[in-house]
Amino acid sequence: MTRNYQIINLILAGITGMIFLYSGMFSTERDNHPIPCYYKKVTGEECRTCGFSNSFSELVRGNISKAMEHNSLAGPVFLFFLLQFLLRMGLWVFLNRKPHLARHVLLFDIPFSILLFFWSFRKLMVFW
Repeated sequence: MTRNYQIINLILAGITGMIFLYSGMFSTERDNHPIPCYYKKVTGEECRTCGFSNSFSELVRGNISKAMEHNSLAGPVFLFFLLQFLLRMGLWVFLNRKPHLARHVLLFDIPFSILLFFWSFRKLMVFW
C-alpha cells in the first residue's frame, strides 16, 4: 500500500507542478496562453473560469491584485493546487521516513483533500 500511495503522491505532485510551470511560462503581458476558452468562442459569453490562466500566471508571480482582476474565483482554486502540491511532496518525504504510518496518513489525507476541494471549488460548482 505504501509504495502505491507514494506513486500516487508523486503523480499528483507532478500534475500540480506542471500547472505552476504552465502558469509561469506564459504571461498576461505577452497574452500568449495557448489554451483558449472554447465556451467563449462558441457563445461569445465568458464562463466562470474565463481568466483563470491569466490569474494563475499573476498569482505565480505574486501579483495578487492583478490576479483578482482577471478572475476573483481563481484564488481559492490556486490555493487548492498549491496546498496539494506541498501536501503531496511533504507526504512523499514523510512516508519515505516512516512508511509504517501510511494507513494513518491516508485517513487524514482523504477527508482533508476532499474538504479542501469542495471549499476551493465551491463558487464554481453549479447545481441545477
